[in-house]
Amino acid sequence: NIPYPFLLDGSDPGRTGECLDAALGVLVEGPALEAAIAAATERFDIEEQARLRARRDELDNRLKALMRT
Repeated sequence: NIPYPFLLDGSDPGRTGECLDAALGVLVEGPALEAAIAAATERFDIEEQARLRARRDELDNRLKALMRT
């Protein structure tokens, strides 16, 4: 079980909102980023791959950071 604050009773509403926003960002934007990375890989577009991977990592790291606090 992942202790997402938005699933726990008595969680701080501000933190709950931030975590929910971050989780939704990963769920919504993540698949599109993966598809775009695959397309950039097929085109051998290294710069685009790096930009997209950085965005994916930014989303993942934000959620991880919020889960640690």
